[in-house]
Formats: sequence, structure tokens, C-alpha cells
Amino acid sequence: MNGQATPRSPLRSPVSLLMCCALLLGALASVLAFAGRASAFTSAGKFTLSPASGSISDAPMAITTATTDSPCPSAATIMYMWLLKPGSTTAGLQLAKSSAGDTISTTAPFTVPMTGSTGNPSLETRLRGYITDGSSLDGQYTLALACGAGTSAAAFMATVQVSGTTWSLVQARPTTTALTADGGTTGAALTLTAALTPSGAAGTVAFSYATSADATRTSLGTATVTDGKAVLTTTAPATAGSYLYYATFTPTSTDAYSPSEASQRVVITAPSPSPSPSASTSTSPSPSGSASPSGSSSPSDSPSASASESTNPDLTVTDEDGNTLGADPNLTAGQKVKITARGYDAGATVGVTLADSDAKFDDATAGTDGTVTDYSFTVPKDIADGDHVLTLAQAGGNSVDFPFTTGASSGSPSPSAGDTSGSGASGSGSSAGSSGGSGSGAMASTGAQIGAYGAGAVALLCAGAALVVHVRRKGLLTFADVFGGGHSDTPKHL
Repeated sequence: MNGQATPRSPLRSPVSLLMCCALLLGALASVLAFAGRASAFTSAGKFTLSPASGSISDAPMAITTATTDSPCPSAATIMYMWLLKPGSTTAGLQLAKSSAGDTISTTAPFTVPMTGSTGNPSLETRLRGYITDGSSLDGQYTLALACGAGTSAAAFMATVQVSGTTWSLVQARPTTTALTADGGTTGAALTLTAALTPSGAAGTVAFSYATSADATRTSLGTATVTDGKAVLTTTAPATAGSYLYYATFTPTSTDAYSPSEASQRVVITAPSPSPSPSASTSTSPSPSGSASPSGSSSPSDSPSASASESTNPDLTVTDEDGNTLGADPNLTAGQKVKITARGYDAGATVGVTLADSDAKFDDATAGTDGTVTDYSFTVPKDIADGDHVLTLAQAGGNSVDFPFTTGASSGSPSPSAGDTSGSGASGSGSSAGSSGGSGSGAMASTGAQIGAYGAGAVALLCAGAALVVHVRRKGLLTFADVFGGGHSDTPKHL
């Protein structure tokens, strides 16, 4: 217009252009990073193939089923099997797949038919997609069985070995573990040895023990397998009884060997008691020619000796609070205890009877380790005082006795009898009363105590009366003040 040139728009700032480029590159980097993370397989466990071998030239691979060792983490309608690129977990080529509608579990391991693989190329063709120089295909390769399409799905893993024109599934060899124990005395050294088969299995063995098969295990330590054996020396429990020891093998490579476990029941016994000094000298005569006045006239009177003789490693008895009772405990009528008895067949029915009693008791049932655990026993309310034996017996099998007593102990002298004999020796006259019969001594002792208390009371009354009379004569208070009367007299001061 008007012969004047139209002005051109000014160039945008170079700084603005550079900022736009930087933002675009940053966005592209974020997309690529996310894509790299999303395309990586997430391991969900392992799987096996049936058949477990075949020709690498079969197109598709001649497999019928795939079996997983755990469920799919998420729902899926088709399982895809991939050949992973050697050295990579993010790239793969599809080898086979299941048909739509096959059962794919999200709650348990499952087996799925691989019947939808028509049109997929052979394993050899897929390998040549990665190994393009024509070299040998021999080696091990990783397969992934994915819960859904794409390499971002959770997948189960397997390894195949290619040798010449065949492939075979690499599977862990099964192992067995055998456990032996050397020792069995409370608090002493106990050596545990686990033997592995095959002997070439590499890994570690964890040792532990428990009081029964369903009880919590206590860890003892771990040993490395060397020449097919793992050895651990530990300390036996401080309490005698029957224990289950375990040896659990964990392989170094779960692809090469399978884990295994063994258990062994070990009876831990208390050491043999050494003769106590009192037991060895209790039968020696005193200077007067009579037995020692200590009362320990025979070794059987020693509590430690009777406890050791009655100890049964197959028996443990506790009260309602869980406290372990000693050998031959003294119980009361109506008292409840819990009994653990060992040595029966697994799952055996164990009858319970009380000697010299018509009381009926429920049968017990042994666990898988042959142990009756925490059987509840209530002492009959009409039980007589004395010695008793409760028996837990399997028909044609093991029998465990639980001896106990009720009432006062028959072997312990009563305090009243001791008091009577002492007073008789001093010549106080009560010995004449005690000779009249078995119960007169206690009566005489009780009468003497009452007479002593009455004499003391009279003496105190007389002393109190004398004190009041004395104070009255001195004019310190009136009888009215003593017995709660009025103010008839005024105290006189000395």
C-alpha cells in the first residue's frame, strides 16, 4: 500500500526455540524410560512343559501342556510363551500360546493346554532371529510363560538346553536328606549330621528342633554341605524329654536341585545321679549305736534320688498355669493337670485308666509324631488319700504311667507328734498322756496350750488392777476416769 513495503515479522527468540527443543527431548526420554520399564517381564514363578524335550525344527513346538508352580498374579484369558533374547529380560519372540477359554487360575498353580500355537515358527527359527552368523545354537535359553499378551505381563520362567537338533527342559534334580544325632543327655553336646543324596548337591542345611510336629521350631544354626554332608554340633535341651529335630536343605541353585527336609525324634535323658553324701552315710551308726538322727536311714528317703528314679522322658505333666510338675506330685481332689505322653504310633487311640478307680476318662489321640499333647486330666473328687497311677496305653503298643499322690504324705511325721515326743523327753508330764493312745498326745498338747493362754490372761488382768489401785492412791486419776464416769474427783499433783 502507498508504495511502502510491508514489514516482516521479527524472528522468534533463539532462547525460546532452545527451551521448546529441551522440553520435547525430555518428554521423549520419559516415554522411552517408561517403555523400557513396562516391557520387562515380572517373574511369577516357574513352569514345566510336557513333553519335556523335542526337535528344534518342529513348527510349532511339539508341546501339549504347560504347568506352573503358582497362580497368575492377575486375571488372564491366554498364556503366551516367549523365547527371551539371550542376556535380556525385556525382549522376546513368541513361540506358543494357549487357546482362548482355557482355565487360568489366580488362586492356585495350574496346567494349561498349549493348543493355540498353530502358525508359530519353530524354536530353531526363533533362535536364528538372534544368532544370525550361522554359528552353533547349542546352549541354554530362557522361556517365559506370560499371563497375557506383551512382555510387560507377569511370567513364569523355564530353561531349555539345546544340543544339536534337540531341545530339553532343564529341571531340578530331586534330593533326599537323612538326619542322625549323636548324643542325648541334658545340657551336653549333641552332634547333628545331615546326609544329602545326590552327594553332589550344593547348598546349606538349617537345623532346628521342636517339642512336637505342630509346635514352633527353635533354630539351632546352619551348616554348608561338603561332600554330601552338613554337620552341626549344638547343646541338648536342659529338660529331659522327647524332641523332634529337623534338617532343611536349601540348594544353591534351584534350577539344578530341589530342596528337601528330614526329621528325627531324639530322646534327651537326664544324666545318671551320683550318690549323695547323706545317702552314703545314712546307714552308719551313731556313737550311741542307733541310726543317725537325721532320719535319712536309707537312700530312698532322699528327694533327689526318688525324683531321678521316677523321671520318665516320655511323660511331661503341667498344672493349669503351665508349670511343670515334678515326679510323683501331690495333687488335690478336683485339681486339673495337662499330660503330654510320647512313644505311640502316629494317630493311635490311647486309653486312659486310673488304677483302683471306677472313674471313666475320655480316650486320647496321638499326633503324627506319636505324641499325646496336653491331655486334660481332673483328679476325681471322691479319690482316697494315698498313692495312685494314671495309665495312658495304646492297645498292643506303648504304655506311659503317671504316678501321683493325694492327701498328706504318709512318710512325714506331723509337727504335733514331734512336739509330744520332745516334751516327754524333758519330763514335763505330757509323755504319760501320750502313752494312753494314738490320739491322746495331741489332745494333751492342745490342752496345755489353752491353759498357758488362760494363765497369761489372768496375770495381765491382775497387773492392770494393781496399777489402777496404785495410781488411785497417788491421786493421779479417779475410778470414774478409768471406767468412764463423771468428774467427781480432781486429780492431785505430786
